[in-house]
Amino acid sequence: MSKRTICLSAMIVLTLFGLSRTSDSYGDLPYAPGELLVRFGPKASGIQRSTTEKNEILISLRGAVVKHNFTIVPGLSVVKLPTGQRVEDALKILNG
Repeated sequence: MSKRTICLSAMIVLTLFGLSRTSDSYGDLPYAPGELLVRFGPKASGIQRSTTEKNEILISLRGAVVKHNFTIVPGLSVVKLPTGQRVEDALKILNG
């Protein structure tokens, strides 16, 4: 199974924190522009991915990087998008 397939199977949700909030075409859900909450699936062995492995998966987003990893939810990370990339476009890439 490819890294991208694993990433696509991960739960992707919009961030619900940040000082600058916007409403988009996904309804009335606020989000922090330029950031996503992404839950990366574990490797086939069941071991959680390292930050380096997560960043390798994010290469398709041309500069997106893991900003923060949460320990309370395995695999959950805040992903910082590259300057100029919209949340909507990143979601299309990750879901496509």
